[in-house]
Formats: sequence, structure tokens, C-alpha cells
Amino acid sequence: MRSLGALYRELGRYDEAVTMLTQAAGIFGDRADQQQWATALRNLGDTYRYQGRLAEAIETFSAGLAVFRSAADNRSVTGVLNGMADAYRGLSRWDDARSAFQTCLGIYHDLDDRLEEARAKIRYALVFRDQYLSEQAFPLITEGLLVVRDLGDRRWEARAARQLAIVHRNDGDTGTAITMFAECMSIFRDLEDRRGTAVVLRNRGDAHRLAGNLPEAATDLSTALESFQAIGDRRWAARSHLSTAGLYRLQSEWATAR
Repeated sequence: MRSLGALYRELGRYDEAVTMLTQAAGIFGDRADQQQWATALRNLGDTYRYQGRLAEAIETFSAGLAVFRSAADNRSVTGVLNGMADAYRGLSRWDDARSAFQTCLGIYHDLDDRLEEARAKIRYALVFRDQYLSEQAFPLITEGLLVVRDLGDRRWEARAARQLAIVHRNDGDTGTAITMFAECMSIFRDLEDRRGTAVVLRNRGDAHRLAGNLPEAATDLSTALESFQAIGDRRWAARSHLSTAGLYRLQSEWATAR
């Protein structure tokens, strides 16, 4: 049940994932299997994070983290810290996010886990990207991208390239960003990653909007919104609404934008 819940999460079937993981955690709790209970909570925390339920994610991660620390399970500790750090970032708790990411990166480095360290670097870069600190974000993403590409992790190759595209977009290079978003989307579609595809569509829609390509922006944003609503991702649906409002504002359609 726990494994199935994690699979549902990766497929973007979040409500089903929450149901399955909550039931799995309950069974492990009833059997007093603390390690497996904590692992189910870690998966549940990630699902909440993907849904945009960030405060619930942090609370759930914290419960699992205490178990992993008491068992000196460093690999699981750093996995939880990785998710918590990203949730802190989503809440603009920059200091908490930096601290958790730095601890996470240190553990992965000590474990000589190049793949997870690279993934964590890419996530850590978003703390700087979100504050428009491109000079700090760019090298972290680039370093992570080289490793995941070398190790053949296509999902994270697409995720890293998406982040680089966003940095280019934020710096005003919308042409490069739009090209890179198309490359990312090709990988996500090959992987049948509904959420990844929708996120890229929303990002590309914003790039088109900033570039003045309004029909293309409208198409991307409306398709992204439909996808987020279908998988129950309220946070990204809200972001898509905001982007669409910006598009209407550019066209002086004030009432619709409001």
C-alpha cells in the first residue's frame, strides 16, 4: 500500500496517494513498526508538498524525522530534510530552507551519493531563484544537471533544465527559456509525468506572456490550469490563475483579470 501510494504520487494522482499512504501509516502504527511508519509519513509529506499543502507537509515530515534520527538512519534523515527544505522554500522561510538544504547536502556528500546530492543541489538553487538571485542559482543548477544527465536520470534532467529556463526567463532571455521549456516538456511527456508537463506549460506560458506572444501564452496557461485541476494541485492551479490574470491585464481586460 505504501509503495502504491508513492506510485500514485509520481503519477499525479494525489488524492489516491494520500488515501493509500494514510492507511499504510495507520497499519504500521498499529503494529508499532516505527521505521515503516516513518517511511510512510515521509511519502505522505512529499504528497502534501506536491499538493501545495506545505504546512501539513512540514508537520508530517517532522514526525517521521524524529524516528529516523533516533534510529541514526542518516539516509532517511536527509531524505526528509530535502522535502522539508523545499516546503520551507515554498513558504518563503528562506533561512529554514537554507539550513535544511545545507545539512542535507552535507549528509549526501558524506554518503558519496552523487545522484541525491545533485538532486538536492537543484532544489537548493530554487531558494536563490525564487529571490531572483540568478548568480547563486545558476551554478547550483548547472552542477546538478551535469550529474543527473551523466547518470541517466531523465526526470531530473528535465527538472534541472526547467529551472535553468526559468532563470533565463527571469533574466529577460525569454527566447532561450521558451526553447528550453519545449525540450523539458518532450522528456516529461515521454515519462508520462502529468504534473511535470503541466508545470512546464505554465512556465512556458509565462515566458510567452513576457515575450508578448499572447495567443501562445493563453493556450499554454489554459492547458496547464486544466491539468492542475484534474490532479488536484491547488497551489499550481492558483499560480496558473495568477499568470492568466496577468495575461488579461496586458490586454486591458480589467474585469476578467480582477
